[in-house]
Amino acid sequence: MGQHKYNPTAIAAKNGEIPEKPKRPSKRERELAEYMAFQEAMHRKGLLTPFDINALLGNDIFYKY
Repeated sequence: MGQHKYNPTAIAAKNGEIPEKPKRPSKRERELAEYMAFQEAMHRKGLLTPFDINALLGNDIFYKY
């Protein structure tokens, strides 16, 4: 007990001198970003059109190009 009085990190956090940690994106946001990056790479290489990828995977997300 009482250790918070002498902990410099706890004191700085209490005074607002340390910024909050950024929140990690949700699983769905990470999956969507990964999917969009994959789709963009395939589109740039010309291997598949965005419509073909969505049709193959059965997704409702349509790439805007």
